[in-house]
Amino acid sequence: MVSTGETGEFAIGDLPAATYALHVSAVDYVGRQYGQRHPLEDGVPIPLRTGETRGQVDVALLPAGVISGHVTSQDGQPVAFAEVEALRPRLESNVRVLLPVGRAESNERGEFRLVGLPPGHYYVAAIDPADEGTADATGQIHWTQTFYPGTSTAAGAERVRLTSGATLTDIDFPVLGTSRVTVRGQLINPDNSELATGSVIMGPESDEGLALGAAQAAIVRPDGTFEFANVSPGGYRLRASARTMLPGPTLFGSFQLDVQDAAISNALLSLSRGANLFGQVEVADGTTHPVPVMTDLWVSAPMADGSTGSGLTRSQVLGDSTFSLATPGGVRVIRLEQLPDPWSLQEVVYQGRNVIDVPFDLRSEEERERIRLILTDLASRLVGVVQDEDGNVITDRAIVALSLNPAFWQAGNRHIQLTYPDLSGRYEINGLPAGVYLVAAVAGIHASDLYELEVFQEIAAAGTEALIEAGETTTLDLILTVGGNRLGN
Repeated sequence: MVSTGETGEFAIGDLPAATYALHVSAVDYVGRQYGQRHPLEDGVPIPLRTGETRGQVDVALLPAGVISGHVTSQDGQPVAFAEVEALRPRLESNVRVLLPVGRAESNERGEFRLVGLPPGHYYVAAIDPADEGTADATGQIHWTQTFYPGTSTAAGAERVRLTSGATLTDIDFPVLGTSRVTVRGQLINPDNSELATGSVIMGPESDEGLALGAAQAAIVRPDGTFEFANVSPGGYRLRASARTMLPGPTLFGSFQLDVQDAAISNALLSLSRGANLFGQVEVADGTTHPVPVMTDLWVSAPMADGSTGSGLTRSQVLGDSTFSLATPGGVRVIRLEQLPDPWSLQEVVYQGRNVIDVPFDLRSEEERERIRLILTDLASRLVGVVQDEDGNVITDRAIVALSLNPAFWQAGNRHIQLTYPDLSGRYEINGLPAGVYLVAAVAGIHASDLYELEVFQEIAAAGTEALIEAGETTTLDLILTVGGNRLGN
């Protein structure tokens, strides 16, 4: 470890040959790794050979933000030594999981200060472990994690927006003492036969159908019964899949459950066969790049509105380019995952029409006609440089291309893409569908944030229009000003 000089320069000598990670920290600034484009992303390793000298290993630090407030009991008394966290969602396996970015402990007056925070949208939560194990006349009481402004799940919480170097005050909320309960239920099979396999996943979910936080899983017994223990009050969605024979068709079920402060013993979840999709992946005429390895590709059918709905299933494309996918019902779109550059999905042909952006109303037990997924290597490219008004390159902003059409402002929509500039300030976004986009360089935005209308509106307000055409390269340099972005020369 070394300290920097007055102008920020540093040198680390006598290093053996190896690959290194460089982390820089300073008081009142957000710590950052070399090459790190966002606090939720990894930095860039630095390989070093014997006798080699590496220069221009520069790291720009952002002013740190602060979130402060008070934690109280439900009757308004200060809670000391509460563990308070600032959390941000991160996509893991298509589910938003909340990860702590900052932690603090409340003092004897219930005050807390979460420091060293990068800009972004945060959930604030607190828990008082000292009070676990207390009981009242109704039974065991556990002090569960409480989210600002006073709810037991993130699905009902209010996010706070922190700008670079800002201080948010008066984030005051009570720690809730609630009885954790047991949820018992049963999967109802249409023919009442025993289940060969089955599982149920229960996760917190917002009213808009967005998963927030980790889900619990339960094994289903042959008679379809299942059980979840220690469930906090809040809104949840249960998703089930099961089979009555192996091999055999998959049965699906899903419903929302509102958990209060009493045990639930009759959560009944009806199963039905999913919709069956089948088809073939094809390559458009006139392509010039090597065709992707088909078995590297996966077909999925996410909900058209970006919500998690009744779950997401995926199917691997076979070596003969065919696929077969059983998926829960719902209004969905067809997507092809793991496509290498410069390949993109050009058309989804169903009944002679291109329905790539047209939702399917998939119904259980419905057999669809063959679907053709057509690939192209004529991908669009959006490139440019991000600078400030003095010509200094900017590397700490997310570059978001957002369709001008608000109908596409939904989580996971292909008309929205996010990237980061490289160390020279250059960015590149490939494979956007043709159309008009708003392109913005914004601080504190991560891919996991691209699901709320408020975030899309923030991006649109800072954006510069760009026309994207299939197979063409569009150059758009962004110059950051006090008022936002403007088009570069």
